[in-house]
Amino acid sequence: MNKTFRASFSAFVGLLIFVLPALAIPASDNPQAKIAVDLIAQAQALIKEQGLEKTVPLINDPKGSFVQGDIYVFVFNLSNVCQAHGANSKMAGKDMSDLKDPNGVYIIRSFTQTVKDSTRGWVDYSWTNPVTKKLGSKSSYVERIPGTDYYVGAGIYNP
Repeated sequence: MNKTFRASFSAFVGLLIFVLPALAIPASDNPQAKIAVDLIAQAQALIKEQGLEKTVPLINDPKGSFVQGDIYVFVFNLSNVCQAHGANSKMAGKDMSDLKDPNGVYIIRSFTQTVKDSTRGWVDYSWTNPVTKKLGSKSSYVERIPGTDYYVGAGIYNP
């Protein structure tokens, strides 16, 4: 093998070692992903039918239909201000722009950028699982409410 090929091959292997862990099973393959996406669809339908103002109290109800186990719906505006939060209604009205995971990922900013760029998508970050009390991988699916400056989301803990 010549030096150039060896150097290129070594760089390629190094890149694979760095990138492969990030290519873990996508959130959409997690069985709970369907629950999260279904909850978002239900919230979107209700918002379309009744409006955001009437839907917010239903999303904020921790015993309501928008909370299933550790999966809950949340609503934010494009300025990173929480409008509704199924796990903690006290978050409503708060600017969450500076919320970071332990790795420095701006969680809400990432949600907002995702819906600005492509109207919907999965965002991965680290978060403490309330059941295990351990830091783990979490993914949230976010989807912009058509014709508004708001988006709906729900998160799942990855295995």
